[in-house]
Amino acid sequence: MNKYNGFAMTLKRCRHDSGLTQEEAAEKLGVSVNTIQNWESGKTSIKNENLRKIAILYQIPFSQLQLSMNEEGRNKTDNWPAFLFDTELRMNWDDNTNEIIGTLHLSLEEQNLFGLMYIYGAKYLKKSGIDYNTFYDDLKVVPYSFVDRVGSIQFVNMADRLHEVVKHVKADYLMKVLKLFPDEEFNIRYLPKDLICEFIDSGHKELSDGIIDHEKDGFEGNETLHFYISMQKAKAVLPLLEKGPIILSNDCDARGIWRLSKDIPDELITACGWNIAYWDYLKNNHKVNSNKYTPEGICNNVEIVTKQRRSHDEWRLELNDLGKQLLDWFRKGE
Repeated sequence: MNKYNGFAMTLKRCRHDSGLTQEEAAEKLGVSVNTIQNWESGKTSIKNENLRKIAILYQIPFSQLQLSMNEEGRNKTDNWPAFLFDTELRMNWDDNTNEIIGTLHLSLEEQNLFGLMYIYGAKYLKKSGIDYNTFYDDLKVVPYSFVDRVGSIQFVNMADRLHEVVKHVKADYLMKVLKLFPDEEFNIRYLPKDLICEFIDSGHKELSDGIIDHEKDGFEGNETLHFYISMQKAKAVLPLLEKGPIILSNDCDARGIWRLSKDIPDELITACGWNIAYWDYLKNNHKVNSNKYTPEGICNNVEIVTKQRRSHDEWRLELNDLGKQLLDWFRKGE
């Protein structure tokens, strides 16, 4: 079973949110710790009777857990590039990106709640960064007829689940996806690759600039998404590096400033979003060590999928193993 099984990660996160250790959860559910570990790693499935106990213990709607579990067996392609965000491959940076991604899914009813909040101008949904303070105030914009139909307790549970998603996903991005697939349940992992790339580049929320009261809001730094890559840039740069290393610079002045090589392909300059006409001007006037046009600028946002080799007189950029995996990911299914 997939190491990054979304339902298994949902179980683990729900237990964490309930403040329980694996030992405590096992004791309350009447199972062994090994059973909890197998559930949370996706090694074994869960019977309905145990799923009901989990729903009660973790205070999660049984129907939501059942939907999440059943979703794993559907004939869908998991497109999420989990290999990019494996902490073992990313210099052991302390984050839980793949675990958070496994929780970013909504039922159709929760999507309906989101639509109502979006239509009625909920302030929280207009925020571009993570904010833990105003979501529940905005529930007041939801028409009472909706609350009455689903029931007040179910409404609160739905709101909790929606909040877990919209605190990480920008509202305009989510609405774009839901309009494209109005009859499907939202799940980041099963989206087309172009929408996954858009989410990584611009569709997710980062930490707000405002000050957060860590104790009051229960915020932890590893609750945010960290990608450290531009998928758009990587998609353009990696095929160029597949042909062989590119010499970024073979000249370093007395101040230690590297000058870009004039032989850098125009495609690489374009991939960086730089003005190709201005680049030609710099080359022709021997000013390729401009503050903007630097080796660092070329490597920016593709560091984890490339390899930089520097000696005293040369700086080259190559494709690393992770970059090869990503290149295969881009091409698979084309």
